[in-house]
Amino acid sequence: MGLPISELINNYDVYGLPTILIWYHGFLLKIKPDNISDREFNTVFWLDEEPVCYVSKRGDVELIEKIQPANYLVKCKKCYSLIQTKTGACLCELFWPE
Repeated sequence: MGLPISELINNYDVYGLPTILIWYHGFLLKIKPDNISDREFNTVFWLDEEPVCYVSKRGDVELIEKIQPANYLVKCKKCYSLIQTKTGACLCELFWPE
């Protein structure tokens, strides 16, 4: 069982904004958002006033704490995989580098 999405806001208060890694068909997208907003149904990460990542609060995704992102060597203060609850698929990884 993973952690609730509200953990992202708790970590934001402590560490600031995370780096978001998305692996997609052999491409690595590395996003460093500059803002976050907590809404009723989701948490939204923003970059240059544009939404770049929506994380649902409906219970269909959860956070799994990790030591570091998969296939990406970096020392982290905190790291999570965002997992789709039904399938176990990793949707993205969020981390706070040291």
